[in-house]
Amino acid sequence: MSIWHAGYKRIETLLPAFGSGLLFGGFLLLYLATLTSTHTFDALSYALDVDTKPWQELLHPHHLAYGPLGIIVRSLAAALGWQGSAVVPMQITNALAGALGVALFFGLLHDTTRRPDLAAIGALLLGASNAYWYYAIEVEVYTVAALFLVLCLWLLVRVLRQPGIWLCVLLGLAQGMAVLFHQTNVLLSVPIVAALIVGIRQHHPASSPRQYAADLVRMGAAYALPLAGIVIGSYLIAGFGVSRFASWQAFMLWLTSYAHTGWWGDSISRTSWYDLGRALANLLLHARGAFVLLLFASIVLVALRRLVRVHRPLVLLLLIWLLVYGAFFFWWEPDNIEFWIAILPPALLLLVLALQALGTAWHAGVWLALIAGFAMLGLNCAAILERGRGDYTPQLQIARLLGTYSQPGDLLLVPDGLQELYLRYYEQRSSAVSLNGVLQASQGNWDIACALLQGRIEATLHSGAAVLIGEGVLRPVAVQTPYGDPLLERFALSEAQVAACFAPYAAQLRTINLGEGLPTYYRLPTAQEMLEGDGWDFTQGTARWGWQAGNVLGEYFDGDGWGFFPATDPYLVSPRIHIDTARYQAIQVRLAKKVSNREGQIFFMDATGIIEEDRSIRWELTKHSRLKTYHLDVRDHPAWAGVLAGLRIDPTIGKDQDDGEHLQIAWIKLIPIDAEE
Repeated sequence: MSIWHAGYKRIETLLPAFGSGLLFGGFLLLYLATLTSTHTFDALSYALDVDTKPWQELLHPHHLAYGPLGIIVRSLAAALGWQGSAVVPMQITNALAGALGVALFFGLLHDTTRRPDLAAIGALLLGASNAYWYYAIEVEVYTVAALFLVLCLWLLVRVLRQPGIWLCVLLGLAQGMAVLFHQTNVLLSVPIVAALIVGIRQHHPASSPRQYAADLVRMGAAYALPLAGIVIGSYLIAGFGVSRFASWQAFMLWLTSYAHTGWWGDSISRTSWYDLGRALANLLLHARGAFVLLLFASIVLVALRRLVRVHRPLVLLLLIWLLVYGAFFFWWEPDNIEFWIAILPPALLLLVLALQALGTAWHAGVWLALIAGFAMLGLNCAAILERGRGDYTPQLQIARLLGTYSQPGDLLLVPDGLQELYLRYYEQRSSAVSLNGVLQASQGNWDIACALLQGRIEATLHSGAAVLIGEGVLRPVAVQTPYGDPLLERFALSEAQVAACFAPYAAQLRTINLGEGLPTYYRLPTAQEMLEGDGWDFTQGTARWGWQAGNVLGEYFDGDGWGFFPATDPYLVSPRIHIDTARYQAIQVRLAKKVSNREGQIFFMDATGIIEEDRSIRWELTKHSRLKTYHLDVRDHPAWAGVLAGLRIDPTIGKDQDDGEHLQIAWIKLIPIDAEE
C-alpha cells in the first residue's frame, strides 16, 4: 500500500505540470489551426505599422509595449527566413500567449481548488471563450495583456494566502507588464491594494495597528515601486527620450489621446445596458452566448452563500476586480468584447469556486459547465472559421472586387479606414485612402480635407493612373452602415460640402457596379484614356486633370477654363501619357491671352521625359485677347516620331510690365490622323 500511496502522491505532484503542458499543446495547435485570414482595423494597423515604420514611431500610448514586441517578432521571423508581412508572426505570438494563458490558468485553478476536474473545466472555458480565442488568433494587444492578468490573479490569490515581500514585487512587475500592453490595466491596482489590506490582516490577525501599518507600507512599497518603475519609467522614456515632447502638456495629451477623440466614454443610456448584455454573452459564445451566461450566473447565485462562507476574502477581491473593470468599460465602450477579456479570469475563477462549493467531483453543476465548455468549443470554432474566411466582413468582398477594377498605381478613395487597410493588405493597393482618415488628419476641417483629397486626385491623374471613388465618399452617411462610419455626424459635415468638393470631377465619373447589395464605385479615367478620347476640358469646374502649372503667380477657374497669371516662362506639363505619334496629326489648344508677348511653344517629351529646344514647335498667338482655337500641325516635325512621354505647353515667354496680364486654357486635345481637318 505504501508503494501505491507513494506512486499516487507522485502522480498528484506531477498532475498540474502535466495538465498545464497538455492544455498548452492542445490549445496552441487549435489556435494555430484557426488563425484568422480576415483582420480587424486595429490588427492591420499594428502589423502594417510594424512593416513600414521605425520602432520609434510604434510607441502607442495605450499599449506601449506592443509595437516594440512586433518589431522583435518580425526580426526573429526574418532571421528564420520569413519574408512576408508581420501579420502571421504576430498572430503566432498571440497564439503562443493565448495557449500559455490557458495553461497558467489551469495551474492557478488547481493550486486554488486542488480539484483537477474543476481546473480542467475552468481552463477549457477560458480557452474556448469566443473573445479569448478570437484575439489569440488575431494581431491584437489583448491576449498578451490577458496572459499577464492571469499571472497577476495567481499572485493575488497567493498574497491572500501568505503575503510576502517577493510576492508583492512579482505582483508589481506582472501588473506593470499588463499595463504596458494595455493602459487600462492600471485599474488592477484597486483589487491588488485590497488584497494587500485583507491578506496582511488575515495572516497576522493579532498584530498591533502599528505593526499592521508597518507591514502594509512595507509590502505596499514592494508592490508599488516595481510597478511604478516599469510603467512610469517606460512612459517617460517613450515620451521625453524617444518622442521628445517639448512640454509636459504635450506629453499628457499624447498619454490620454483616446480620451479626446469623442469616440469612447459616451454617456450611459438604455442602449448601453443592451450593449453590455450582448457583449458579455458574445464574450463567451458567438451569437448564442446568453444561455451560457445565464447558466454560469445561476451556478454562482445558487452557490453564493456557501461560496462566501468558504472563500470570503477571495470572493470579495474577485468582485472588486469585476466591479472596477466592469464600471470603466461599461462607460468606455460596453459593446466591445475585446475589452471584456480582462474580466474573464476572475469571473471564471469565481465560477470554479462556486462549483467547488456545490459539492465533490463531478456533481451536476460540473457536468453542466463541462457540456457548456464543449458547446463553446464547437460553436465558437465554426463562427471563428466563418469570420476568418471573411463571411462576416463585406469590406473584404469589396476589396477583392476593387482589386479587379484597379491597377496598383490607382488612387482608391474609400469611406472608412478598414476598407483602406483591406485594400492595402489584401490587394496591395498602396494608394488607397479613406475619407475617415483624411478627416482625422485634417482634424475635421473640411476645407483642409477637401484640398488634400483634390491634391491626391490631381497627383494621381498626373502620374497617369486612374482614380476610383466610393459612393460613401461622394455621399457619406450620417448613420453606421456595414460599409462605413457615420462621417456626416461624427465630423459635423453636410452633404452639400462634400458634393461641392467633388463637383469638378462629376462629369467624368464612370459607374462601377460591384454587384447587388454592394456599394457603387465611380472611376475617373486615366490621362491616357482622356488623350485617346476628347482630350482635357478645363471649362467644367476646377479640375486640372493631372496637368501641372509652373512659374505662375496665381490661378483661377471660370466658365471659360483654367486661368493663371504668368511669371517668367510659365508652362503647363501634361500627365504621364504615351503618345503614339503615328496616330496623331495635330495638337489643338484653345486659349485666351492678355499678354504682350505673343509667342507660344509646345515641347515633345521623349521617352525619358527630357525637354529640348529642337523637340518643340512654336506658334504665334492672336492679337486679340478672346478665346481662340490653335491648330498646330505636327506631322512634318522631325521630333514627332515614335512614342512620346508627354507634352509641355509654354503659352508665352512671360509677362511684361503691364499689370493684369493673364492666360486661360479652355481645352487641349490631339487630333487623330484620320480625323477630318
